Amino acid sequence: MRNFVEQWAEADTAAALAWAEKLPEGKTRQYALNEVCERWARQDPKALMAYAQTLPPGRQQNSFIEQSAREWAESDPAAAQAMIERLPEGDSKDSFLWGLVSGMAVNDPASAASYVATLPEGKAQNSAAASVIRQWTSTDPAAASQWAAGFKGEAREQALNTVIKGWGSNDPEASARWLSELPNEAAKQAAINTYVGRLTDEYPNYAATVVEGMTDESQRHASINRIFEAWKRSDPGAAEQWLGTTSLPKEQIRGLLGKGKD
Repeated sequence: MRNFVEQWAEADTAAALAWAEKLPEGKTRQYALNEVCERWARQDPKALMAYAQTLPPGRQQNSFIEQSAREWAESDPAAAQAMIERLPEGDSKDSFLWGLVSGMAVNDPASAASYVATLPEGKAQNSAAASVIRQWTSTDPAAASQWAAGFKGEAREQALNTVIKGWGSNDPEASARWLSELPNEAAKQAAINTYVGRLTDEYPNYAATVVEGMTDESQRHASINRIFEAWKRSDPGAAEQWLGTTSLPKEQIRGLLGKGKD
């Protein structure tokens, strides 16, 4: 069915849309509409936006608006920015904003970042910033991380976490170094927790380089345990040597080193 819908939508969007709209409510109808509108967004994002505005408020409308804005911003960011100024406050405008900054970030993340900086502080700006950071981190993590580090308050925690989610696994060494250079605060603690949680199984040796930065002792000790158990599966010698240098209480270290040797 997927190929059928894709090909039809590419060849005759209007006919494919009319067919999808007549399908009974359910997953098949939702899937068909999503496929049609995804291709429509690439062909004519302005027309998709007009269609989305005829839909009842809700998840589907917001999804189509976001798709429209993303493609529109990639091809004509000035027009997309003009469009958002005409939208009333609400979920539709927020959805358009997330698509707008995501699309801008594809070609010019620095401009997208500058645009986000002009937005009023609050949830919408925070979400828009996260959208830019996700895109920017995939192409220039150093620039994205530098920008994210400039945020304050709740926005800062979300921004730092978004960087780590995108950068950590792709370059664990550089992202760990960046983490270590951040000032010690709640936002850094949240980012360390994210880093350790996401990298312990795949890169325990890198998780080991930041875990001592955790200020919550019980959380730090639990993380050291998990890192050791993960690391010893691939390099028991290195794991045991590292364990002896950690802040874990000596009796717990002895217990871990003796596990499985009795």
